Amino acid sequence: MVTQLFAMAMVFLYSVVTASWFGAGAEMDAFVMANTVPNYIINLVTSGFAAAMVPAFISAMKNEGHESAQKLFSNLSTLLIASLLVIGIISILSGKYLLALICIGFDAQTLNLAANLYYILIPSMIVTGITVQWSATLNALNSFAMPGIARGVQSLFAVVSVWLVGSILGIYVLPVGVLFGAVIYLAILGLCLAKKNISLLPSWSGLSPRTTQTLRQYLSMFIGAAFLGSTLLVDQVMASSLGQGSVAALNYGNTLALAFQSLVSMALSTAILPHFSALSSDGNIKELRRTLVFYILVMLIVTVPITLATFHWSDLIVRTVYQRGMFTEDDTQMVSSVQRMAVLQVPFYLIGITGVGFLSSTFQNQVLMKVSLITTAAKIGLNFLLMPRLGLPGLALATSCMYIFSCVLILYTTYSWIRRRDN
Repeated sequence: MVTQLFAMAMVFLYSVVTASWFGAGAEMDAFVMANTVPNYIINLVTSGFAAAMVPAFISAMKNEGHESAQKLFSNLSTLLIASLLVIGIISILSGKYLLALICIGFDAQTLNLAANLYYILIPSMIVTGITVQWSATLNALNSFAMPGIARGVQSLFAVVSVWLVGSILGIYVLPVGVLFGAVIYLAILGLCLAKKNISLLPSWSGLSPRTTQTLRQYLSMFIGAAFLGSTLLVDQVMASSLGQGSVAALNYGNTLALAFQSLVSMALSTAILPHFSALSSDGNIKELRRTLVFYILVMLIVTVPITLATFHWSDLIVRTVYQRGMFTEDDTQMVSSVQRMAVLQVPFYLIGITGVGFLSSTFQNQVLMKVSLITTAAKIGLNFLLMPRLGLPGLALATSCMYIFSCVLILYTTYSWIRRRDN
């Protein structure tokens, strides 16, 4: 938890520094939109990767030994790297057309800046995709500290880059910092895996039963991620139509409101999935249920007061954290209104993450795919309903409503599964 706190603190510091240097204007709009497609692709390719791989890797290590787990890791590495390279090439070739499609409110100058930033970010997308697998593998090996430290070092490097060369590179320092920070992150994870006797060289030993099972689980998660991840893309596209600074304000509001959520979700994702996977592998249904209930109660006790406090003191929080340098009072008011609506999702999101860990550990990723399809449709519908009435905060409120609905569906599915096993 300490290392996760360090990682989140560095991400938070990065947000504060970029707000001070670049504010919520056209340049930050360009950077956020340039990063939208790479972020979507990373989430699309890798968000279900860890959830599918960790249970299979733990089971292979426990039941068949290190060699079987290594083969699974190498096979998945080969497929992941090949996929990222192909997607990277396609992204470069189609970059200008994609940005012209999604940056619907940008003028020609801002659109051109977004394109230049985008091409610098594509290599970091490939590197970051690999770090997801390597970090998940370390978690499966009960090594939780170094991934958190490495992520913190990545963000710290980006912050230092802004301080040292921000005045020289301008807004270009942000994608450059992201790229080299990702390389440092990958190097640290690689050293840790090597010490665990995990070979990092991709290889292919054929479609073993373990690999096939993992890919089947991953396919369900991939489809779900394609739809669920598109909600952020849709939000930013719609925000780009609301005027200069709207995309940046949406990003800042979400970052600040969800800082605590991100910290806890990182800890949950790294600790719960391996724990649930080990219990599931042993067939210990009663302990699975007890652990699930415990985490849900803890999430409610911890998150509800924080959510209410953030909602009530939203203006004060934004003004204290962000309002300096290029970040103005008008920016504060816009970001604060987004933050109020975004923070409502926190308890439901974290409870939902707990349920996701349970379902993934019991190889029910196809259920998560269905939930993603349903909630994505609801989210997009709410966007078109709420944005004309509330403006930018309406997009954040639609997201909160989506996670409330998702939480209910996940918990219902989880407890239905438990009841069937108990009977």
